[in-house]
Amino acid sequence: MAVYAGDTPTPTGIKVIIVGLGIAGLSAAIECHRKGHEVVVYEKLPRLKGVEGDGITIGANGAIVTAKWGDGAFHDMVRPLEYKTNRAKVFDYTGYAYGEFELHGYNEGRGYTANRGALVSVMYEYSQTLGIKVFLDSTVTDYWESESEAGVVVNGERVAADCVICAEGIHSPGRKIITGQEMELQETGFSATRGYLDANIVAQDSKLSWIIDDIETEDCIYGWLGPRVHFGITTKKKDNELFWYCCHQRRLIVVGDAAHAALPSSGQGGTQAIEDAAVLAIALELAGKQDVPLALAVSEKLRYSTTFLDPSWRQRSSIENPYRYQRARIVQQGGLAVLQFVMNHVDFEGLRKDPTMVKPPHPAWILDHDCQEYAVREFPAAAEAVRTGGDYVPHNIPSDGQYRMEYNSK
Repeated sequence: MAVYAGDTPTPTGIKVIIVGLGIAGLSAAIECHRKGHEVVVYEKLPRLKGVEGDGITIGANGAIVTAKWGDGAFHDMVRPLEYKTNRAKVFDYTGYAYGEFELHGYNEGRGYTANRGALVSVMYEYSQTLGIKVFLDSTVTDYWESESEAGVVVNGERVAADCVICAEGIHSPGRKIITGQEMELQETGFSATRGYLDANIVAQDSKLSWIIDDIETEDCIYGWLGPRVHFGITTKKKDNELFWYCCHQRRLIVVGDAAHAALPSSGQGGTQAIEDAAVLAIALELAGKQDVPLALAVSEKLRYSTTFLDPSWRQRSSIENPYRYQRARIVQQGGLAVLQFVMNHVDFEGLRKDPTMVKPPHPAWILDHDCQEYAVREFPAAAEAVRTGGDYVPHNIPSDGQYRMEYNSK
């Protein structure tokens, strides 16, 4: 089995158990392996399903991580799967065209879009070239930890490691064990439906076939805005396909959707899972086997830090903290902000006068962020905050902790 150059680092002696074989789990496995940690992954499904589900987009802030896998070998594997979507065409519900808009941070060469199941399959295939141990048809029924190790009970067997990464998705059992809380759903007032289609089926419908008229020459995203509804279609010329949507314990940690599930409108669900994985692998490397709990705590500081902009807040304990900072959380808020803007913007005459208002937002603090460089640079400060119980002030989010519809990435 081939092993790519740059992916055979010096062993750290840290053993990591990962539960879940989605984008978050596979990213964590690959990144931990690249840092020299011993990795074993458990997945309850007996086999991967291959091409399934809708599409998923990895933004530039995630692609900067995966581009390093195998010195570009992974991206070579992804390239045949890509929807080469560099622009979006936007219409209102009457068919009026607002224009074409560049997809900053998600366009070809910076980010990539692929079928969700196919991307997971390729990530799994790449992980196997590295020799990462993955056990399918392996159901984890319990999690445990002690002062010196953590582990799982899988298929009735108790397995130990230095830490456990829970990447089982939005219904994560590990999250409940770690937090002691049930997930609280927050109603948005909207519903989303997504799917994947063979374009040949669309071609047979005279009312829909125009969508694929240009499928032989380009990939494109089409979006329609209406009163409290929006609809999108992404086409792929190479495979004649398209997808659509309509709208603290010490040695355990959750990542990806298990920690911060995002709305589809954020365009960052998979990317934030990759950021989680990259930061955690670096924190384990820098803390070392002797201090795995510190690594997990630092990862939480760097990814989900809660801090205070106004020091006097501590003297006003009856007031809810107005300055809660979490990079992943603010990205979540961004998905809701975009959704609400699209759904509630009913001034279609105003949009026709200024169609730039429907441009896809591309905030620089999200898409131009290098989470690996940031983790290495900020590890000492975050570790000091963990050790002293002090606040860590993050520098990878807006200064006031608020998401805005910005258009300033590269």
